[in-house]
Amino acid sequence: MIVDNLDRMYRRIIPGTRYTSYEQLFINSSTQLKEIACHMIYTLPPSFLHSSGGAQLPSLYASGADPQMLPMIPVARRDGATNEAGLAKLEEIVRQRVQSAGLESAFDSANTVRRLCAVSGGYVRGLLSLMQQAIRGAKEAIAAEHVERSIRARRELLVRSLDDPHWKALREVARTQKIGKSEECLQLLDNLSVLEYRDDDGVWYDVNPVIREAKEFAE
Repeated sequence: MIVDNLDRMYRRIIPGTRYTSYEQLFINSSTQLKEIACHMIYTLPPSFLHSSGGAQLPSLYASGADPQMLPMIPVARRDGATNEAGLAKLEEIVRQRVQSAGLESAFDSANTVRRLCAVSGGYVRGLLSLMQQAIRGAKEAIAAEHVERSIRARRELLVRSLDDPHWKALREVARTQKIGKSEECLQLLDNLSVLEYRDDDGVWYDVNPVIREAKEFAE
């Protein structure tokens, strides 16, 4: 049994306790979560895995089994070069969504599809969300202007949730490709302003491309 969407939980302090909603469910209620008489898969909020509570999970659940993080499909490499294989995989996902219409009929150009895939940062749910919003403004083929409007709407939503400490943390992530354990960093993981990637050298992080184009980030 797969219990999905728990990664969308809102992290808050439980009134009258020192526990967050994450700790209350996955740590304090671990006995109940393990009592279901079948194989279980629980999704987890990304920031929880980077917290002190996340370090307790292997001992509470399957002994020696670390939680598995599903990374983004890489649209770029560590050195900033475009990852063509990753973009091709994202374009394949878009092609499967439009199916009989075909990419050539659904979009005004191949560049529009590429732009949509690149700005998603390889986050598939985000890619489909951007595509869905772009479709709403398109009477025929999805044009570049529809995609850009969708990107702007997404950027405005993310920017409104960020304060000065978040922008400072984002610039540090862009510089080091690492993520800290401060409250601001955990929030950036939760709202997907920072995305996690993996390659042969291990885990690395980057700023969501939608945020990278915000004037606040450039400043």
